[in-house]
Amino acid sequence: DYLKSNGMETIQDWKECGDEAMSLLAETVGFSGGESTKITNFLNKKIQEPLDDEQKLNKKLLWCGSGKLLEDDLTRQGSFVRDAVSVETPQAFTRRRGDRDIRIVLGPSGSGKTMYALNTLALQGNLQQESGPAVGVYFSLHQHDKKNFETALTTATYIRDQSKMAIQAFLGELHDSQVKNHLNLKMLVSVIIDEAALYPEVMGDINVLSKTYDELKSIASHVRLIVAGTGMDGVSMDLSSATDVFKYRMQPWKEYHFEKAAEKLSYSSYSTRDTQMCVRAIIQSPILSKLITNARSAMFTIEAVLLIKRGYSSVDVKGSLTSIVHVVLGNYISYNGIGRLNDKEKRL
Repeated sequence: DYLKSNGMETIQDWKECGDEAMSLLAETVGFSGGESTKITNFLNKKIQEPLDDEQKLNKKLLWCGSGKLLEDDLTRQGSFVRDAVSVETPQAFTRRRGDRDIRIVLGPSGSGKTMYALNTLALQGNLQQESGPAVGVYFSLHQHDKKNFETALTTATYIRDQSKMAIQAFLGELHDSQVKNHLNLKMLVSVIIDEAALYPEVMGDINVLSKTYDELKSIASHVRLIVAGTGMDGVSMDLSSATDVFKYRMQPWKEYHFEKAAEKLSYSSYSTRDTQMCVRAIIQSPILSKLITNARSAMFTIEAVLLIKRGYSSVDVKGSLTSIVHVVLGNYISYNGIGRLNDKEKRL
């Protein structure tokens, strides 16, 4: 219980701990002398034991297919919004059709859908809120050919096989691209389908989602299918929140969310005082205060103002307003689908 309360849920969490740290832990929880030595020896022995697949995968977020860990630039926004989520959750967590755990995350661009899906929904317990090992496999549909999503069967088998490949690749068990029929993992495997509105015909069809979910059951004892993306509000209209899926709706940020998120900033070049000064300046600005209702633009706004503040005892957002807005817009566009369009497509 002490280990779990301090974030040490698995033996893997102790990989970097040495004898001195473990001895200190034993003493901290009330052991001393010979008892402390026994605890230290026990932990040392457990660390030497090989990790099973569930322990290796636990709390990991993987790219589909390759099994590589998600890059830092994808999780950077997550570290900013994790403690300041504004979301409307389902009213009840009763089982849906066929006991399937299918979740839809709705909201406008930049509202934190992807980060909420990854940081919260993908790795939390099952429908009974039980804790346990969990891994997430992430799909960004703009990286996948539409031919893989033409029918319920092609969609389901493609997502299943890409998810299996990711897990096998991460575990070093993928040889000659041969996908195992069953992985039989005793854990929660969450599959996150992002930018799902690109293929509305299949992503808005409960039969396709159900078929996909059923195919994923060959991977693990518990599976979860999470569908997110700008534009899913319209696509998911025929998906019943009473009988088919669980729907989550991201909400606009208020000043409270922005302030809370800013508390967690880890900028080595900036002090807490500088961050708080910039936060106040943003909130007091008639223009910039409108940008912080959106999680993504809020992150870019505080970053831009902190850069302007660098080296000065005060911050003048009014005199630098144009520069700040240009930086925020540029970063925002690069983070969403607009950034992948050519100049003509952007104008359209």
